Amino acid sequence: MCLKRGTLLAKYLPLGRETKDLDFFIQKLSNTEKSLESVLRSVCDIDVNDSFVFEIVKVDVLEHIHMAYTGAQISLLAKFGATKTAIRMDLGFGDIVEAIDYQMSLTATTKGPLFESKISLRCYPKEFIFAGKTRDSSFSRRRKYSHEGFS
Repeated sequence: MCLKRGTLLAKYLPLGRETKDLDFFIQKLSNTEKSLESVLRSVCDIDVNDSFVFEIVKVDVLEHIHMAYTGAQISLLAKFGATKTAIRMDLGFGDIVEAIDYQMSLTATTKGPLFESKISLRCYPKEFIFAGKTRDSSFSRRRKYSHEGFS
């Protein structure tokens, strides 16, 4: 999985609004409901002893008519004790962008990190985040991405 778009852009710029989903470019996995559910179930079933539980709510395979690649929308439910949070992911398949490794610092308190202090993610290079935002704003009636790309 390769992180891209709004969540990644927010690591570089203060956006002024939070993105509502996670966007990933997927490599080495077919875009079928069966394969996506199988992989997601395997990931959700991993117990890392942190009290988080993840459930698959919905997997929808999509066709992007304005792009040269297909996608999927994933809905998960994250549980931490009595707290429940919906997680939405947009997955893209077949993009030709070359991913880079990015070191991301995680949330910490004055006493130290809550979990690890840093993680390494595969992600789009900065230039391609803006290119995707600009391209998508031309196809969006609401132009929701223009704010992020040009502010």
